[in-house]
Amino acid sequence: MMVINYSILARSEEQVQGINVSLSTEFEEGGLPASVTFNASTNIVVNGQDVYMSMGGDYNLEFGLFSGLSNSSFPASFIVELENKIKEFFDSVKASRES
Repeated sequence: MMVINYSILARSEEQVQGINVSLSTEFEEGGLPASVTFNASTNIVVNGQDVYMSMGGDYNLEFGLFSGLSNSSFPASFIVELENKIKEFFDSVKASRES
């Protein structure tokens, strides 16, 4: 007999320090996500020069750890605000599953 598992995909486009960030997570029906995947990219001016910034990876919700992090030239303060935005996203997903 074939067993079919249904998954839920949640996505959101948010802003962190004025930079567009894509957040997504996938989890099984009846459960909650274990991690959130994120991607961000933008051009900013640094010391009068246009600099391309790009970041992506996963955030483990249980342990509060980033993994698979790839980035270029993002300020350290961005990570703190990104983590807060990821937690807000998870709280929204969790609330929608409980209602």
